[in-house]
Amino acid sequence: KLNTAFTSMLAPFKIEADLAEEIEKEVLTMLKTRIKDQLVTELELQKQKSQLEKQLESVEEKYMLDKIEDELYLKYKAKYEAELRHINKQLENSPIKSSNLEIATKKAVQICANPAAIWASSDYISKRNLQKIIFPEGILVSKEKRTVRTENVNAVFLEIARQAGTLAHKKTGKNDFEIVYPRLVGPPGLEP
Repeated sequence: KLNTAFTSMLAPFKIEADLAEEIEKEVLTMLKTRIKDQLVTELELQKQKSQLEKQLESVEEKYMLDKIEDELYLKYKAKYEAELRHINKQLENSPIKSSNLEIATKKAVQICANPAAIWASSDYISKRNLQKIIFPEGILVSKEKRTVRTENVNAVFLEIARQAGTLAHKKTGKNDFEIVYPRLVGPPGLEP
């Protein structure tokens, strides 16, 4: 049953063979744009991090020289450390990191040619690897509802699914493509 449920999770990622080359180009262009934007954001975060580290060091120095009281020191130290943790978390969670973006995109498009068939013909280890590639944070299984879901999808695969839907809509004129964007899904227990 879980195999069948997971196979249905792979359905939105299947692309038509005649669209593969065009999807690969579109996805690569989109991801390169995102990487440029991400690099600008990361640069800004690094500047903020450096400034906060200097401020924290300054507060520590003033405390060591008895220029500020314990209460003020603890207050600002906690504030700067919290901000630093937040920035570090943002830097760690950068969605796209690939020096070989073209190779990764090509392989992802190949997988999306028929992900259900790859899943069905794979051994246990290969199935786990496929899950980790597409759903890096894993999948969740609800025993009560007998469903599977995920919190996050690999950025390359998510972009492939988006582009496939856009191109299919242009080609057929129908908008029957549907994918639930996992980052927009609320936590368990929140139902519409």
